[in-house]
Amino acid sequence: MANESHLKTLREGVDQWNAWRKDEPDVTPDLEEAHLQNFDLCGADLHEANLSAAILMHTDFTGADLSGAKLGRADLRDARLIDVSLNGADLRDANLGNCHFENATFDEAVLGRVIFAGARFVHVSFQAADLSGVSLDHLDLSNTDFTNADMSQCKCIGTNFRGAKLAGANLQKALMEDSELVGADLTECNLSEAKFKGADLTNALMHGLDLSRATFENANFTGADLSRAVAREIDLTGITLARANLQRADLQHSDFSQANLQKADLSGANLFQSKFVAADLSEADLSETNAREVVMVAATLTSATLREADFRKADLTAAKIGGVKDWQTIKLEGADLTGLRQAPKGFRDFAKSQHARFQGPVQILMHGVGVWNAWQADNTDGSTDLRGVDLRQAELPNMHLLNVNLRNADLRRANLVEAHLHGAILSGASLKGAKMTGAILAEANLDGADLRGATLQDADLQGASLLKANLSEAVLTRARFTDAKMAGAKFQGANMEGADLRGTVLHDADLSGINLAHAKLSGADLKGANLTGANLEGADLTRANLHEARLDSANLIEANLSGANLFGAVLSNASLTSADLSDAECAHANFEGATLKGAIVSGANFKDAVLSFSQRTRLWIRSKAR
Repeated sequence: MANESHLKTLREGVDQWNAWRKDEPDVTPDLEEAHLQNFDLCGADLHEANLSAAILMHTDFTGADLSGAKLGRADLRDARLIDVSLNGADLRDANLGNCHFENATFDEAVLGRVIFAGARFVHVSFQAADLSGVSLDHLDLSNTDFTNADMSQCKCIGTNFRGAKLAGANLQKALMEDSELVGADLTECNLSEAKFKGADLTNALMHGLDLSRATFENANFTGADLSRAVAREIDLTGITLARANLQRADLQHSDFSQANLQKADLSGANLFQSKFVAADLSEADLSETNAREVVMVAATLTSATLREADFRKADLTAAKIGGVKDWQTIKLEGADLTGLRQAPKGFRDFAKSQHARFQGPVQILMHGVGVWNAWQADNTDGSTDLRGVDLRQAELPNMHLLNVNLRNADLRRANLVEAHLHGAILSGASLKGAKMTGAILAEANLDGADLRGATLQDADLQGASLLKANLSEAVLTRARFTDAKMAGAKFQGANMEGADLRGTVLHDADLSGINLAHAKLSGADLKGANLTGANLEGADLTRANLHEARLDSANLIEANLSGANLFGAVLSNASLTSADLSDAECAHANFEGATLKGAIVSGANFKDAVLSFSQRTRLWIRSKAR
């Protein structure tokens, strides 16, 4: 409880209080648990006063001296603390919510578990203060001074530290997610186990820092000074380091894949065994860089400076190096330059003279879809040759393989889901059991290919050639075959429900047992095709050519055969219930045992067709009735 005499003196006014403090310098004011809400304590001398658990809401402390004061558990919500000294004060567990701090100093203060929610800070100093474990979420702490402060385990989600001084601060295990640190000074900080996910460190000063144990997922280091920084074995994939200063930084064994390092200064940096897969290093300075055994697969090095860089045993597969500078002085012994893109004139000969390796396109393919597609984008001659390659069970989804030559390739059980194979040559290829859902195979050559059991659901095969291809047991539901050539192809047991086969050439094809329910076959050429036991229920066969085709035991219920050519076709035991045969050419066709109940036959020609007496009678009656 507060000392009543001390409390009475304070209530008499600040002048009387300050005079008493001057007269009694050895007395420590005891105002513990005092109720001083809404008080005017402007200019009050409260240094080293005991204000523990005091109620100080809405109190005005402008110009007051609270240095060394004990304010633990005090409630200062909505208080004004302008031009106030809180140096060395003990504020543990105090509630400073919605306070207004301006030109206030908390140097060497102890602030464990303080509540700052909604507080405003203008030109505030926390030099060497203890803020460990404090929540600073979403506060505006721009230009605040945290030099040498202990901010270990601080929670700073979405906090504005723009221009803040954090030099020498302890940020061990601090959570800095989505915080703004633009232009902040972080030199000599301890960032061990700190998390900077989504943080903006644009133009931040981080010279010589050890980043190795911190995490920076999606962080932005644009223009940051990281010269001589240490970032070993750290995951920096996808981050932005454009125009960053990384001179002589130690970046060994780290992962910068897909990072943006445009115009970054990496001169003299140690990149030994680091990964820069698909990273953008255009116009970067790599002078005197140690890039030995570095992985820069599909990286962009356009217009980068490479003076005296060491790339020995580096992997630069599909890297883009157009316009690189000072390349005549680099070391390339043992480097893999397969699929190098936009190499300057003379570069390849220079590389070969240093025993660099140039392998075939299969090696590029093995690096995955991203690398392959990047390489293909620059490979405009369309001469990619992968004939006879072994790609069994290969993972090639979304792969761009336009116009690629895969003749006789082994692609059994390969994953080609949504792959782009427009115009590809796959003649004689083995695609047994391959996954090709949604693949684009328009105008591809699949003559003689083995597609048994392959999944081609929703695939685009428009204009493709599948002459004598084997698609038995294949899943081809909703696949598009418009104008495809499939003469002599085998489709036994295949599922082509809802497939689009308009205008396709399927003469002499084996389609026995196939499921073509509701398929679109208008204008298709099925001359001599074997459709024995096929399911064509509800299929559109208008104007289709079924000359001498075998349709015995086929299901043609509600199929549309209007205008179709069924001359000499075998339809014995077929079900044509409610089928539309109007204007169809059925001369010499065999309908023995076929079911024609409810069939539409107006205008159809049944001359010399094999029909039982009852069938003829029924058809004659039906044609007259119409």
